[in-house]
This record gives sequence, C-alpha cells and structure tokens, in this order.
Amino acid sequence: MKNNGTAYMIFVLGYDLLQKELTSYNDCPCDLAYEICCDIYNEFLDSEEAEQDKSEYECLQEWIESHPGTISRYIEQNFRLMED
Repeated sequence: MKNNGTAYMIFVLGYDLLQKELTSYNDCPCDLAYEICCDIYNEFLDSEEAEQDKSEYECLQEWIESHPGTISRYIEQNFRLMED
C-alpha cells in the first residue's frame, strides 16, 4: 500500500497536472490513469528535480513542464498497450 504522501501526489498528477493529457484520450479508464500517474511519479522521484529545495508540488510541476515529450510518449504507449 502506498503511503499518504505518495497517494496524494499521484492524485495531484491525475486530477491536476496531467488531467488535460489524460482526458484527451476518450474513455480513459481510471485504473489505467492511476497506473500512468504512479509510473510517472516514480520516474519523477528518481530525478534530480525531486531533490530541489522547493515544495514537492512545485518540483513535480516543473518536472512535468520540462518533460512534455516524455509524458506524452508514456501516455500514448500505455493507451496502445490497452488497445492490444
């Protein structure tokens, strides 16, 4: 089970920071959106941006903004896997 901080940041990704990208795909299942957000958050945690002296939200937001191609490709790959 994920701790409360991790669960909250995954929620922030899905509900706030990546909402537009996730809803641009018709019929995005909630479980797939959750898995995408989990994986993206874990990738963020492995980055240097996660170690900055700012709030975790700010660091995550900046990381998302600086990696738009990576985020888009990751979402598209997951949707392709779902269709197969």
